[in-house]
Amino acid sequence: MNLKSFIFVLFSLAMLLVTGCSKPINKETLKPFSDIQVSSTKRVEFDNMTITSAQKESGRSKMVIRSDDITKIAEYLKTIDCVSVNQKEKKADFIIGFMDNEEQSNNSIRSIVFSKNQIYVYKNSGTETTELCYTPVDNKVVEKLKSLYSSMNYEEELLMKK
Repeated sequence: MNLKSFIFVLFSLAMLLVTGCSKPINKETLKPFSDIQVSSTKRVEFDNMTITSAQKESGRSKMVIRSDDITKIAEYLKTIDCVSVNQKEKKADFIIGFMDNEEQSNNSIRSIVFSKNQIYVYKNSGTETTELCYTPVDNKVVEKLKSLYSSMNYEEELLMKK
């Protein structure tokens, strides 16, 4: 009888411990791209770092320059819900850059890096760059963005030769 009571108490405590540790943390969802301004954007650059081909280049860059397409991209980004996180996975799969001057491609309004299931946002203001890290609520964000830019008119160039 004593052994059964001990096992019952031990099992109950183990169940409480498991359920207490596995409670989901309710984090506030954010729309980190709700303030995107495209009025000064001259082009949107998509860099896909995971594409390789027979020509031995690593990655491709696609530049969208039509203002209607730039607006479509910004409108889609405004709908993305995210949760703010601190952990970082740095291998970039996909990068979106909003450029405000075609001649100076280093002058980026905002860069958005997609890495596995995380999104990094780099905001430039003068010489300051702020990095923010998010996890999207929808896991299909990268696929939706790829299908969005595939349906647009864009110029393509390879990023680097191997």
